[in-house]
Amino acid sequence: MKKHWVLVALLVLALGSAAYAADSHTVTVTVNAFARISVTGIASGVVAENDFDVNGNAVKDLKSTVQISVKTNKHNGCIISASAPDFSNSSSKFSVNALHVKVGAGGSFIPLANTATPLINLTGPQNNITYPVAFQLNLTGNELAGDYNTVVTYTVTPNS
Repeated sequence: MKKHWVLVALLVLALGSAAYAADSHTVTVTVNAFARISVTGIASGVVAENDFDVNGNAVKDLKSTVQISVKTNKHNGCIISASAPDFSNSSSKFSVNALHVKVGAGGSFIPLANTATPLINLTGPQNNITYPVAFQLNLTGNELAGDYNTVVTYTVTPNS
């Protein structure tokens, strides 16, 4: 009888292990790179008569509360670019190249254009890191007196 129970136990063990057979498969996903930008604040300034030098040129730092927040999952970072149409009012305009921009604390001022101009290359992933934006106006003296506006558009592109 004891042999009978041993035989039953072996049979149950053999059949039970067959019920626990396993197999597997691979799950593959692709996470595409992304970059997002958020811009807040304003920039403005008044170029006074005494800001112009004897040749009629003026370099004026504008008051700026502009902040750019950047988020990207790209391991080698992203590039922030900007563009703007020419400054204009109801009767006159002048080139947006007179507006120079600097993103972050370091670096130098870069003149804007009507097409996207790279301003800064950020390395590594960015997790809603905020950068201040400074503006400088470089006038030649050929601009007519008046109030002018332009709208700066920022773009962010993941590095390739």
